[in-house]
Amino acid sequence: MYMRLMRLKALSGKSQEFCEFYQNEVLRELRRSGGCVFATLTEGLTNPDEFVSLTLWNDLEDLKRYQESERYRELLEQTQPFLAESGEWRVKLSDDLTLDYSPQKETPKVTQYRLAAGMESEELSHLQAPTHLLIRRFSVAADKIAEISRGYAEEVSPIIGNVTGCLYAGLLMNLEAEHQLASVTIWANREDAERYERSELFMEIMQKAREIVGAQNWDLMLDPKSAGSPGGNKTLPAQAYHVVAGQSLSES
Repeated sequence: MYMRLMRLKALSGKSQEFCEFYQNEVLRELRRSGGCVFATLTEGLTNPDEFVSLTLWNDLEDLKRYQESERYRELLEQTQPFLAESGEWRVKLSDDLTLDYSPQKETPKVTQYRLAAGMESEELSHLQAPTHLLIRRFSVAADKIAEISRGYAEEVSPIIGNVTGCLYAGLLMNLEAEHQLASVTIWANREDAERYERSELFMEIMQKAREIVGAQNWDLMLDPKSAGSPGGNKTLPAQAYHVVAGQSLSES
């Protein structure tokens, strides 16, 4: 299974319109294109104008076909009125040889992952009403990837999958940089997610991850200045998002 994350920033005051556009246009096209089993639009908890679109796919070829399609390019163009300005300026020479200066729009940033360990696509049919999303991104040494993936599959995913409110848990590998991983959990509500992250179980999982990665490497992931500092159950920071649109697109 594959995951595609698109991060973008909406123009202030345009967030609601963008959510409606995603619900009415983007989801309809994803359903029509085939291959996408789940799609959701989320907004950052600390900055409501920052959005992440998350889509899950059975097959990489379906994902590529969608993002290379003419309709996808049209949707990107239709997204432009909702995007914030980047602070950069575009200079264009008009037909009458005068210079036109106009602000550039923020370019959506896309990252694609493949599932390294966790729930497969057939387990996604129950994702009907999630409200909360947590993403942890981190880099590890290449020789640790297999061990981390095995540990996640054997010890982490089965446990998190049984935590109240957890609808999905997966460890994913960046397609363009395999040493970059992302831990993704999708929750029925924010309260269950926050209760889990305050629990002893969560701290035990973080400690296990630290042991696999190695104490020094773990500290480096948290803070390059802290390498070699005393250990403890310091946790990787998570980016938290609130679901504003989305649904399961699987036929099951």
